[in-house]
This record gives sequence, structure tokens and C-alpha cells, in this order.
Amino acid sequence: MTGTCNTKLNGWFQIIRLPNLFTVPGDPLAGAFMASVISDNSISLLQLCSLILAILAVYCFGLIQNDLADYDADLKSRPERPLPSRALSFREVKIALAATLVTGLLLAFAVGTAVFVTIALLFMLVSAYNLSFKRDVIKGPVTMGLCRGFSFLAGAALLMFPSPFIFVILAAGMTAYFASVTYIAYHEQEVFNFGGKADLPLLYFVGTYAVAVVSLIKQVSFVNICAATAVIIGGGIVIYNCQRRLKAGKSSPAVTQKTVGRLIQSLVFLQAALLLLIPKPFAFVMGLVILLVFYPLSFITGRLFAGS
Repeated sequence: MTGTCNTKLNGWFQIIRLPNLFTVPGDPLAGAFMASVISDNSISLLQLCSLILAILAVYCFGLIQNDLADYDADLKSRPERPLPSRALSFREVKIALAATLVTGLLLAFAVGTAVFVTIALLFMLVSAYNLSFKRDVIKGPVTMGLCRGFSFLAGAALLMFPSPFIFVILAAGMTAYFASVTYIAYHEQEVFNFGGKADLPLLYFVGTYAVAVVSLIKQVSFVNICAATAVIIGGGIVIYNCQRRLKAGKSSPAVTQKTVGRLIQSLVFLQAALLLLIPKPFAFVMGLVILLVFYPLSFITGRLFAGS
């Protein structure tokens, strides 16, 4: 009995890409606290928790749907995946898919109209990726990147998108970062020469942070900027090392897959930096939690479960 439970638990962890789960809450947190400081409004802790749970529901929905959509392909090329290996049944997985969809929409509805609309669009983007655009080397990464951008916007929607232009630019930066990482992931099953494309994640990573600093420069203290910049430098070093590995000749599948995992985890540095910029104690604390708790958890679980 214990062995069966462990097999099922491992199956669920494989489906939801456990290491990546810890990179999800930072997107809406950063969006919400940036909206709070720009609009000079406070955030309801209950609404914030509901929003994060809704985003996590969307994330799990997307990955469960992904495994269902990929079943035939996995049966041939990756029979060790939870569905082909029968670690999980179709009935269990389909119930979980419906549960995450309903839970995400109900939580979003409870938060407010703007959040509900944003979350509904996010569900549509996730489904568009899984069911239509996944095989396209351009549309796929762009759609996946938009999912991360909309996760950030969902946080801003908590306060009805104050200064929407700034949030669109920041969401575009996050979209571009994750789209470039997804593009790299598209080539993790082959020996591939990435060339200059390996430089894009670092460019978008630093560029998004620079836009945030410029947009908040009148509202943040020198201490906040120093703390956030130190985090960005740390994340930049990690991404630069990933970039070097990808550009060291033709990258092997094993190297590319490991590097993609590191690049996904590195998004935590950007999320933490954006929170550390916010001149509010709770935002600063959440930035430290994301950096000192979520990142190590993502890194450690990444040794046990693949992030891509």
C-alpha cells in the first residue's frame, strides 16, 4: 500500500513539474505589490492568498492538460511518464483537471472582476498552448511566455491595473524572458547550436528589472535599490553561466535540459528583486521568502524531478 501511495505521489510531482511550482507565486506577488505602491493602496491578505492559490490552480491545470494531450507521444518516446506507466489513471488525472479549473475560476471570482477576467484569459492561453500551439517553435514559446506575463498581470489586477502602461511593459519583459527559455527547451531532445539566442534570457532578465527601477525610482529608497540590484546580479551570474554552457559548441540534450531547469528557477531572482524594490515591509519579507525559501526548494527538488 505504501509503495502504491509513493508511486502515485511521485506521479503527481512529475506531472506538475514540482521544481517549477516554487517559481509560480512570485509572479502575482510582484504584480500585486507593484500595483500597491504605484496606486498607494493596501492589499487584502485574504485576497492575495486567494489570488496565489488561483494562479497555482491554473499552473497545475496546464501541466495536467499537457500530459493528457501528450499521452500518445509519451507512450512512444517517454513511457516512464505517469500516464503511460499507469502510475496514475486517466480518471484520476481528468478529475484533477476539472478540479483545478473550477477551483481557479472560483477563487478568482471571489477576488474580483478584473482578477477573474485575467485568470479566465490565462486558462485560455494555457489551453491554446497545450491544444494548438505547442508544436510550433514560434507560437509555442510566445504563448508560454504570455502565461507568465498574465500571471504577473493577475497580481496587478488585484488593484485594477494602476498605471497600466508600466505593467504591460513589465509583463512583456517577463513574457520575453520565459518565451526565450521555452524556445531553448524546444531543442532539449537534440544536439543544437544556440548561438546568439542563448544571450536572450539574460537580456530580458536585466531589461525587465531596469524598467521596474525606472518606473519606481521616485518611490523607492537607496537601500531597496541596493538589495534588489544585489539579487539581480546574483541571478544574472546564474543565467550567464547557463548561457556559457549553451554556447560552448553544440549543446547536448542532457546539458540543455539541465540548463532549462536552471533558467526557469532563475525567474525567482527577478521576482524577489521586484519585491525588494517595494518600500513596504511585507513586500520586502516576501521577497526574502521567495529568494531564501522558494529558490532553494526549487533547486533541491530539481535534482529529483525534471523541470521541463
